[in-house]
Amino acid sequence: RYWHGYQVLLRPLSIIFQIQEVRYLGMVTFHLLLFGSAWLIAKKTKLSIALIYILTICTGNIALSSVCLQFMTTFFVLFVSLIVLFSRYDLGKKINYLLFFFVVGMVENFVDFLTYPIITLGIPLVLLLWLRVRDEQADLKNNFGFMFKSSLSWGLGYALTWIAKWGITILVFGMKYFWRTMDVVKFRLEGSEEYPLDRIGTIRKNLKAWLNVQDHGLISWSKIVLLILVIAVILVIWKKLKDKKTILAYVPILFVAVYPYIWYLVMSNHSQIHYWYTYRTQLVALFGGLVFIASVLKEKSVCAD
Repeated sequence: RYWHGYQVLLRPLSIIFQIQEVRYLGMVTFHLLLFGSAWLIAKKTKLSIALIYILTICTGNIALSSVCLQFMTTFFVLFVSLIVLFSRYDLGKKINYLLFFFVVGMVENFVDFLTYPIITLGIPLVLLLWLRVRDEQADLKNNFGFMFKSSLSWGLGYALTWIAKWGITILVFGMKYFWRTMDVVKFRLEGSEEYPLDRIGTIRKNLKAWLNVQDHGLISWSKIVLLILVIAVILVIWKKLKDKKTILAYVPILFVAVYPYIWYLVMSNHSQIHYWYTYRTQLVALFGGLVFIASVLKEKSVCAD
């Protein structure tokens, strides 16, 4: 069902190194790529957004993600894609963003083991939406169109790469393996008697895992909403908001921030069984929410002496 593309590098490395050494190499590479991409984000956007980016990645338990071979691959795709994107980003320089997201979706499907692929779409997309407002004065309509087309392009790259694997399987092994795969797809979408679908429960499970709430702990949704509202009111009173047109231009970022929960609703079966790592999908929600708040608040003006 999966390409297991990570083995292209893992198999040669396993000949030379022991598993502990491969993990150590992965950890070093993880942090180099993380801070390399953060440096480029700070250079092309601003320092506060780079700090939000690092904070967001840290909430994904990087102590484990940087040494677990299954978990680090999606982060590698994210980091490398951001480095490539911001190494080429410049005013007046044309970049085919639809092709960029299509290739990222393809690479993610090839190397990932269905962990938290949405972060390779959501985090770059939030950054580009922010840049479009600053550099191109994009409005609400333009940014919505860009968000939709970029998301569709990533989705096509991801889905077509998966479908290609099924096609190759049919050619090599025959239709019986295809129908076996379709049974698994049906199970992932509809659940079973042993694992009945609970879409709201899936979101709750992943949120509890992300917030490190223990098995019998409770999340009061009303308290979370109330806390967010209180923080928002304090920030508005303290710094005040930008003009309405600018705020609306940033609204598509909030829609991207909802992508993890759309993913949970569609891939509910997988996300409710494997919530202990799929919770990292919510990094997109945190990053998008924080970038939106930072973007709509007025910055302190520097007064000349």
